[in-house]
Amino acid sequence: MTDQCAKISLAGESCRGLVRSRNEDSFCFVMRPGDNAALALVADGIGGHRDGDMASYICCHEFLMAWQARVQRELSVPGAELFLKKNVQRINSMIFGRNRFERGRPPMGSTIAAVIFLPGKVVVCHAGDSRVYMSLPGRELAMLTRDHTLVRLLEDQRLNASALRAGVQADSTIFQAVGPSRKLEPEVHVFDRPANARYLIFSDGLSRCVKNEVISRCMECNNTARYAVNLLIREALLAGAPDNVAVICGFPQE
Repeated sequence: MTDQCAKISLAGESCRGLVRSRNEDSFCFVMRPGDNAALALVADGIGGHRDGDMASYICCHEFLMAWQARVQRELSVPGAELFLKKNVQRINSMIFGRNRFERGRPPMGSTIAAVIFLPGKVVVCHAGDSRVYMSLPGRELAMLTRDHTLVRLLEDQRLNASALRAGVQADSTIFQAVGPSRKLEPEVHVFDRPANARYLIFSDGLSRCVKNEVISRCMECNNTARYAVNLLIREALLAGAPDNVAVICGFPQE
């Protein structure tokens, strides 16, 4: 057993916001004693679909159960990649099966942004528009995920999305999520983890109403992950919080 550990301090919070009648966001994080890795994830039930809160809860619950059931106490980078992808796909099949069983009703689904913190590396897996940011002192926020929205897809393909925006809310039209489709290929990426890097995992309820400059300031001007979380939730509420908000901050452990 190595003496290396994830050396990350995690804090999280979620709120219903000021407009929605219920909270469809879920979050969780965990690090077992003796592990070299920590897990954190945010799931956002697809707005307007039934049981979005149940779908996001299933994502968190199943990930936690899988994490606790791990036999290997130490994860390698490939092992972390496999763990994330395998479990996102397993949960997708589970929710898709429930949707098929209850045909005739709109399918439930959820976005997901999951991170495994390892010594010197972070492994990020996501589907949908929940995001992961990295914050370094004196630098702009680095976005480690790519929104799976229609507008982003068109922008990536260098197509003009103005006509589409006129007809639908393309920026909130998600083409990848956990549950609605039989097959899901989540994006999985590995990044270097600088010793002074801070991380933010959040649902789109934060980015829709709080500008990146404000988010960056909240991440840089606080000494603890808990205080940063509280300030980010406060900023969302002050901005009107039209959607549910879920936030996890990860700060280097002293």
